[in-house]
Amino acid sequence: MSRAGVDLRARGEAGFTLIELLMSVVMMGFIIAPLAAGVMVGLRTSGETSNRLSGSNDAQLLAAWLTPDIQSTGNQAGDVVAAPTANTECSGVSNRLRLRWRETQGGTTTTYVVAYAIVAGTDGRWFLNRYECVNGGAATPHVILRNLASSTAVTVATSGTKVTMTVTEKTDPTNPTPYVITASAYRRTP
Repeated sequence: MSRAGVDLRARGEAGFTLIELLMSVVMMGFIIAPLAAGVMVGLRTSGETSNRLSGSNDAQLLAAWLTPDIQSTGNQAGDVVAAPTANTECSGVSNRLRLRWRETQGGTTTTYVVAYAIVAGTDGRWFLNRYECVNGGAATPHVILRNLASSTAVTVATSGTKVTMTVTEKTDPTNPTPYVITASAYRRTP
């Protein structure tokens, strides 16, 4: 074998041919195009998905707090105040719903008051807060909903022993249909 033959063979295996390079570019296009489309769809729908996840989380929190509060509520006059009122018995703010009940153990009666109120956030958002007071003590606040549509986004209705709260959440530009949450329960009967 001549020296020239060895040099040609070594040079021939050192790089890519034009056809190999074109084939790899075409194959990369087949791989990258669906990945780019998936990323674009994800970016386009992330606002709507975030809004729906927030609404779902808010619905779970409302059901977790409101249902047991209503079921605990007493049956005396004034135990349920389901109209906007400046009642400061517990929250110190205008309430959308105020519930009261008493529990007696061993001759000691404890009075619970729970108030649900809409509060403005510092960032322009509206929140539904739950305030709990025990025996007239200081209120313990909990943020229940974080994305209300407005200061009037909560309505409360009563029918017999049933109490229903309906909440309208804020919309966003990608999803103009508001997330509406309805939770209801029956309070104790005599």
